[in-house]
Amino acid sequence: MFTRSVLNNGLSFPLVAAMVAQTAILGFGWGFMGALSYFQYIALPDWAVRLIVEYPTALTLVISLISTVLSVITTRSVHQE
Repeated sequence: MFTRSVLNNGLSFPLVAAMVAQTAILGFGWGFMGALSYFQYIALPDWAVRLIVEYPTALTLVISLISTVLSVITTRSVHQE
């Protein structure tokens, strides 16, 4: 998985990767909120609306699994130090 190599300032690669990934996710969230504030609404494409209407439970499951995997990766990489 990750190596335990230490960067020049004493931080390990998994910790830095987790910090960069979490910052990117935070940036996407704030970017979405900024776009929503600017445009007042964001219309989804027809295919996305059809997926949401036809498979709400399955989409919730997929999004929950993705967020859980990201959480586990971050927790494991930080707590392995």
